[in-house]
Amino acid sequence: MRIRIRILSALSLYAALLAAAPLYPQAKALAAAEKPLSALRVYLQPYADARLSLDGTARAYSLLKAENSLGLLALRMEAGASAGAVAQSIGAGGALLRISKVGYEPFSISLNELQAAEASGNTAFIVLRKRGSSYTFDSAVATGRQPKSVTFIDGRRVAVPLLDGPGIDIVDVYSGLSQRIAPPAGYARHHGFVESLALAERDELWVSQMTTGSIHVFDLSTLAYKLTIRSSGVWGKVLAYNPVLDRVFFSNWVSQDISIINPKSYLEEKRVNCGAVPRGMAFSGDGLFMYLAQYEVQGKAIGRLLKVDLSSMAIVARLGAEGSKRHIVTDDKRDLLYVSDMARDIIEVYDLGDDSLIASIAVGAKPNTIELSPDGRLLYVSCRGPNNPDKGYLHKGYEFGRIYVIDAETLSVKEWWEGGNQPTGLDLSPDGRLVVFSDFLDDRLRVYRQGTVIAGSVAGRAYARGAVIPQ
Repeated sequence: MRIRIRILSALSLYAALLAAAPLYPQAKALAAAEKPLSALRVYLQPYADARLSLDGTARAYSLLKAENSLGLLALRMEAGASAGAVAQSIGAGGALLRISKVGYEPFSISLNELQAAEASGNTAFIVLRKRGSSYTFDSAVATGRQPKSVTFIDGRRVAVPLLDGPGIDIVDVYSGLSQRIAPPAGYARHHGFVESLALAERDELWVSQMTTGSIHVFDLSTLAYKLTIRSSGVWGKVLAYNPVLDRVFFSNWVSQDISIINPKSYLEEKRVNCGAVPRGMAFSGDGLFMYLAQYEVQGKAIGRLLKVDLSSMAIVARLGAEGSKRHIVTDDKRDLLYVSDMARDIIEVYDLGDDSLIASIAVGAKPNTIELSPDGRLLYVSCRGPNNPDKGYLHKGYEFGRIYVIDAETLSVKEWWEGGNQPTGLDLSPDGRLVVFSDFLDDRLRVYRQGTVIAGSVAGRAYARGAVIPQ
């Protein structure tokens, strides 16, 4: 079980220590405050040209290491000084480290919190908020290797299939607690978990595993393993549920076809050839047509958006420009369909009334997952960022990826912020307040919250714009 520790907003030193009691006992925090300080370390993004100050006095710091815009900084302290002594010299509750940077909101944190984190073998992870942004970094949570997708399974937990791990991490994004679920060892050892699908009406969680061509079914309430559905396709990845037909569609990457699964019998009823590598799927409001994203054709980025008549499985339309179509979401209220194109770095918008392309919105490099807010006003896009030009996409590149927010009314980019190495999976909480995405090559989730002031309550603690991650 993994525990993510939050850094608290320093309304006062004592309130912060009290709030942190479940994770940092007060006695331990106070004792840590009396230990000599030589240097305090923080991860800061973005770190370039940031100013660190204590009691209004600028403090020098050294850059221990950097990865793109994320830096590990060491703040030098007076020899023999302690956080408690610094607090006493400044005044009760006044021992605050302030971080400022042009174009970003200032951030403050107590030295006692930083030192308690160090004493616990952790280092603060702080992401500054752009001025004018509607989103604030809330926390970071470590996962298993290569978190491929993120899916909320209730109001606070997400399922995170691991592409290079032996199962699925279930993470409570409020507490940071995590547990690993997995199918039997004979499957789990093959890794390759890709996407999950919560079927609430059946109280089931379905998870795809491409390396075995399987779908593993778990009880949604207890997370207990139930059974495995075997597909006759090769390298199945994406799962999509058609509620009108009561069927699950499973796109197979290597065999280039779609498996159609009956969720009542847990059997594959048929497999339909696509003539290209299939990826995302979505359905018309009446459930009679499927929109299918072609990722590539014969190894080339010349895929199209297909419209398929599900009664005959005939392709009735080929839509959009050639590219690498990846993910699809629909807005049934406004009769719109959104498609991410990884080759062309755009989001396509279609009018479902006549299937016409009405907009192409430029976003960051390699757009992956897209999600529409519950009210339909905003579209979120995880952009992986440029591939490593020397080693390929499975290696960390020279730029971090980004999260884009598109205004669905104006069909224009509202704002964006940086993630880490290859933001890939992405989902929104049911109330639309939380944005959770995976940094695929960092083995980490990031949680963002709408609003410039964070005020929540989990076990009596206030949220902060930072988190503590293991060293």
